[in-house]
Amino acid sequence: MMKTILLDKIGSVTLNCRLPREVRVGAEISAVEGSVVAARVLTSKSTYNTLELPSGRFSQVKPGDVIAGALGHRKALFGYSGHVPSEAKVGDKLNLLNLGGVIGVHDGGSPDLGVPFVVELLGQVLHFPFLGERIGVPAHITQGALPIEEQLDVRGIPVVVLLMLIFYVVFASLNISPLLVAVLAFGMNFAAYVSEMFRSGIESIDRGQSEAGIAMGFTRAQTFRFIVLPQMIQRILPVYKGEFISMVKMTSIVGYIAVQDLTKASDIIRSRTFDPFFPLIMVAVLYFVIAWVLLQALEYLERNTDPKYRRRKAVAR
Repeated sequence: MMKTILLDKIGSVTLNCRLPREVRVGAEISAVEGSVVAARVLTSKSTYNTLELPSGRFSQVKPGDVIAGALGHRKALFGYSGHVPSEAKVGDKLNLLNLGGVIGVHDGGSPDLGVPFVVELLGQVLHFPFLGERIGVPAHITQGALPIEEQLDVRGIPVVVLLMLIFYVVFASLNISPLLVAVLAFGMNFAAYVSEMFRSGIESIDRGQSEAGIAMGFTRAQTFRFIVLPQMIQRILPVYKGEFISMVKMTSIVGYIAVQDLTKASDIIRSRTFDPFFPLIMVAVLYFVIAWVLLQALEYLERNTDPKYRRRKAVAR
């Protein structure tokens, strides 16, 4: 049995559901973490008495307000702790455990905040993904979220942002060397691009060659080492060279996290001498020399992996 309820306030915990003010609820409540429910506030409070809305704003909660929240567990040092009940039905009395709209059974918390809001369950909020509004399924806070198999692709993040994010956010509470953070950040960024190159290079080798190698008695590891890998290296090296040199040049931004590299050293000299020309020209020349030497080494490797070059070299001998 379904009925329509007009919500006074919607908790931010239900953000992914994009709930309208008018929702349909069912009598059967799914007592699982993340299940979206409608509830009526029964008590009042003078502190910790607001609800964060999906917009990020806070609204004061009053007795009689009909709110949308989600069942959930919560452990907190300074707030309320609670858990999801083993079962839930319309009319059950639960508690509002946090400002975002998590609802559960209160089992502890800071005495300074007083007793949490008591709410009465009105029903399970329904989601209608199929056949318009005829078949409803229990709404859950995970609907509309990214699938769990989706991974963060650091290729879409500027390197300087990634560098500062790791240093100032991820390792903010640790006394870690900025140089180590720089190695980690550039390693992540470079690996994201190079892994795609390797994948494309391996997939470009005809499958028949691997099958022929196995048919000749090679193991899978030997087939990859002696047949697939040499061809893959030859095919990806032209692109790999450019990516590697770009990565070396991008290291000029490590001064953002207090690593004294060439660019940072030139900035220090410029601030002391008030002459930007000479230090910057010297840094440009040094980067050019480093990139040129690395490029020559990679081109040497590329030549030696080219079968035509090796045959010409053998004939010349």
